[in-house]
Amino acid sequence: MLALLVATVALAQATLLEPRFERLDNGLRVAIVEDHTLPLVSVQLWYRIGSAEDGAGQPGLCHLARTVLEHRADAALKLTAAGVRFASRTLRDACYFSSLLPPDLLEYVLDVEAERLQPRPVTPEELSLCRNAAARHYGLCPANPQNLAWRHVLAAMFPDHPYQHPPEFVAESLQNLTPADLSNFVDRGFAPSNATLFVIGDVSHVRGLELIRQRFAALPWRPAPRRSDIPTVAPETIEVEVPGGPHGSVDIVWLAPPAGHFENAALDVLMQQLCNPIDGPLPKRLAAAGIATPPRWRRESWSEYGVVWLSIAATESASAGPTAEPDSDGAPTVNRLCQIVQQELTTAQTRLPTEIQHNRARALARRRVSRERARFGDRALQLATSEIVSGNLLLAEFVPAQIAGVGAADVQQAARTLGEARLVVVHRPASASPTDDHAAAQPRGNELPKPLSATPPLLLASADALQMLAVYAGRSPMVPSRAPPARPTTHPVVTGVTLTVCPVPGLLPIEVRTTVGPGVPAAAVLATGSTRHSLREIRDYISYHGLELAAMERSGAAGLRSQGPPEETAQMIELQAELLRYGARSDSAIRDDEPLQRLLVDLDAIARVHILVVGDVDPAKAREVAAAVWSGWQPAPEAEDTAAVLPAHERPSLTPPTAVSWTTTQPAPLTLSITEHLYPSDVRQPLHALAVECAAWALGASQQASPDLNHRARFGDIEEPRAPARAATRPVDCRKIAHGDLGPNRAWRWKTLAGGDPLLTLTTEPRAEEITPVLDGGLARIRQVRAGELPRAELEVALRLARSGRLTALDSSHAIADFIQAGIDNPWNLLDDHGPDQFGVTIPQAYRVRTRSIAGSGPADKKGELLRFESSSEESPVSP
Repeated sequence: MLALLVATVALAQATLLEPRFERLDNGLRVAIVEDHTLPLVSVQLWYRIGSAEDGAGQPGLCHLARTVLEHRADAALKLTAAGVRFASRTLRDACYFSSLLPPDLLEYVLDVEAERLQPRPVTPEELSLCRNAAARHYGLCPANPQNLAWRHVLAAMFPDHPYQHPPEFVAESLQNLTPADLSNFVDRGFAPSNATLFVIGDVSHVRGLELIRQRFAALPWRPAPRRSDIPTVAPETIEVEVPGGPHGSVDIVWLAPPAGHFENAALDVLMQQLCNPIDGPLPKRLAAAGIATPPRWRRESWSEYGVVWLSIAATESASAGPTAEPDSDGAPTVNRLCQIVQQELTTAQTRLPTEIQHNRARALARRRVSRERARFGDRALQLATSEIVSGNLLLAEFVPAQIAGVGAADVQQAARTLGEARLVVVHRPASASPTDDHAAAQPRGNELPKPLSATPPLLLASADALQMLAVYAGRSPMVPSRAPPARPTTHPVVTGVTLTVCPVPGLLPIEVRTTVGPGVPAAAVLATGSTRHSLREIRDYISYHGLELAAMERSGAAGLRSQGPPEETAQMIELQAELLRYGARSDSAIRDDEPLQRLLVDLDAIARVHILVVGDVDPAKAREVAAAVWSGWQPAPEAEDTAAVLPAHERPSLTPPTAVSWTTTQPAPLTLSITEHLYPSDVRQPLHALAVECAAWALGASQQASPDLNHRARFGDIEEPRAPARAATRPVDCRKIAHGDLGPNRAWRWKTLAGGDPLLTLTTEPRAEEITPVLDGGLARIRQVRAGELPRAELEVALRLARSGRLTALDSSHAIADFIQAGIDNPWNLLDDHGPDQFGVTIPQAYRVRTRSIAGSGPADKKGELLRFESSSEESPVSP
């Protein structure tokens, strides 16, 4: 144990500077963590009050209070207007407001958070608006089967316990809540003495503490509330029927230790040992029983308890009842599935795994942690969560070392812990409807409370939102261009092969990509293996070393990408080269497989190869490995009429129009997709890249748009309230999580895709008269943008938001690799300084870029404008 502690401390010191803590006279606790890996800062305001403090009969009270504070004094709107990536959430033991920003916006964000802490009463209008917003957050649509199952699990696992409701659930009983009641709750639980302010990232702790003292020291002191006693939960096995979901599916949920407990690392290794599809016993046993889908699992940890959740997707023919006998076709019953799981858990308690099984399970558990920490914002949020929920900020840094130190005996003990823990078994009856979740069966007569009904949101049109954002955007500072942590450099390796390396010290995990020309089906490469190693051997290798391997199929290029620790960089480069150089050529493998035959022809036709490595990597070693693994490879001759695809910075300038797809087949949902699509040779110009983002904001398509723009009816001190005008119409809104009711079981919503593209979906046979206003509003906005008719104020705020948004998007090796692969040689420097009026040069140029990027055939021809989008970015993972 001493050796493990020394190792974990050494790891934490190697990856994290010493955190600095201070408590102000008003009780506010401050934590500053310097991390200069990337030019980003995370500001988080946490309160030690969560859904566990809601009180009897008032589930959702804390979530409602947190929603009030999110929008108080238009705090969320101000942060969005500055280009800050803002989020807030209610947990069981705490709630938080989190902002991700460039360092130059730190003072502005601290001013907003200080204003949020100011005590003031809740007004009736504020309560009504935020009550509807909180209810909509839980969902306007009928109960999701997974959410319904989770509610039943919590009710069965924690009877008469404050953890028995999801933190973001708002009960119908809060409909009668008064402003005075909510004000008392806010004053009691959201005082400075009950809060912690985290500043993590590219900031000096001396400067950070000075700024915080200036803004927060004058806030009045209020006593912190006493936390309620948490009752214990006795071991017991409970069976629950939940309507909805695949008939015969089974969920098994165990009570687990709280956050920060040393046994959680061993539980992660145990579940990987049982469930991984390479050598895990559960997938093999379930496959023999007729269930082809491998089991899925997750673990959640809170301040007092945690849970481990195992899901088995049974076939539709599986019998439903907990005591049913096997069906005539041999499908397993729920009892049989539980028996298989229990047998394997008992075996894990008594039989030691082989060395390979144990090492693989640890590697997969470390990979799971690496995924959760890959982005700067996620890692910063984990640090704060560990401090608030577990009581020690550095525990988040100890997890990888804890997993590495888990022994076989620790895994056995973790299996015994689950074997003796409280257990909830969830299964789906043969005939059930999820339309009314509170009416579902629940043991002991513990009926689930009804959710608060939500009225449809009052949506803003894109122009309205930009005008409101412009009010605050003019008050926020302009973010200057920043010096990058490291500039990428490109080197020739062998004939036809180039290597680009972007070394960023401290940036983990490493991202490695090998990209080839268009037409190579990268997913098929992963499905066939190579002449040297079978697909089984490759899956075995990457799982044993905790690596990721996925296919990239993009417009104009295809290839493979991997993530892993720095010590595995050479292996990732070598593995991708093997798959692309030596596709499976066995006669028996290709004799009757025409697609595979075409694949081999495509592999033989590769003319150029580009390798990209981003992260904490040694460029010299990367060049050495690339030269060794591609030595002797001969590129195919390029066709004269084919533009070179790689490397990206050599691509000719091509600008296809924005494309829009429109599907009206009934009863399938109608989908309208608006996509800004420029080839990398254009995107590498910072001005063009910003113009594309600007167009996305102008169309209401940005991922950064805050939910408060979708439901606020008035905006405090904004000079020109637009509530009456908005109330009279139902304009289109392209922002994330916007919803609109169209009657029973019908709704439309805009959501934002991974690339920032908005997608409008109308569900359950929408009628033409319901669709037309939505389409007309969206198309009118497209025409306005295409014609360059946006008011200057709207364009200025769109450019500001686009620029800050691109800076905050550079938060991981994967994201930086995306920018570099797109051809942006210096992604951190997005706009040159043009003097006091930094928009003076960019406004006309942005108009021109958007005019040629957004095309159509005329205002009268909707189908002509809604051209089909032909490219996509798909990643097909091969790793388990």
